[in-house]
Amino acid sequence: MLHKVSLFFAKKLSFSLLFKAFLIIFFPNIIFLTLAWLTDTARPFINVDYIVAIPLIIAPYSFIQLLGVTILWVSILFDTLMMVIQLFPFMDLTGALDLLPFILNAPTIYKLFILLLCLYILTLPFLIIFFSKKTNIISITIISILITVIGFLLSDLKYQNNIDKLFGRDNFFYVNSQIFLYKDMRDLYFRDIYNNTPIFAPQKYDRAANNLQQPFSKKIFYRQ
Repeated sequence: MLHKVSLFFAKKLSFSLLFKAFLIIFFPNIIFLTLAWLTDTARPFINVDYIVAIPLIIAPYSFIQLLGVTILWVSILFDTLMMVIQLFPFMDLTGALDLLPFILNAPTIYKLFILLLCLYILTLPFLIIFFSKKTNIISITIISILITVIGFLLSDLKYQNNIDKLFGRDNFFYVNSQIFLYKDMRDLYFRDIYNNTPIFAPQKYDRAANNLQQPFSKKIFYRQ
């Protein structure tokens, strides 16, 4: 194990290693940026949720790698959810989970998308480990910290402005977290109303049908 760890840190720090580390961190964003462009949806240029997962995935200890893979899968889940919400408003995490039993009855295009998403989720950790051999964990950690700091300083800046403020369609941030953006969206006023259980109360006004009952006619169907 010590030999494995020493090999993992063996490469010296260089600009080339830092650049490769940036590419590895940016790599999980490519697919969703492409999907955002194809579906005309909004998304941060870099989702910082992956920054937490990637250094853990390439760690030399299996239990840390497992933790990183779990965080990666959760990040992909929210990345997908934030895109789906823009395409199908009012589709929150609870609604998506409720629809899982009906996947087999979904249109073919949706089944294909779900299949590709599952393949992406399963293969991405192995791709990250494969490409990480071109650099080391020190370079990836440095780039991760830099992106996190820059993202904190530039959290309000966007690479595109959109007047549509609903359903996450203004999430054109340079660097941000999809998980935090989802939480912010859930806290919006209309979301709170949507999630409230309706309360039935007596009407303040008379039913219009009551006027038809004077005089009473057998030809009119009255619903009580």
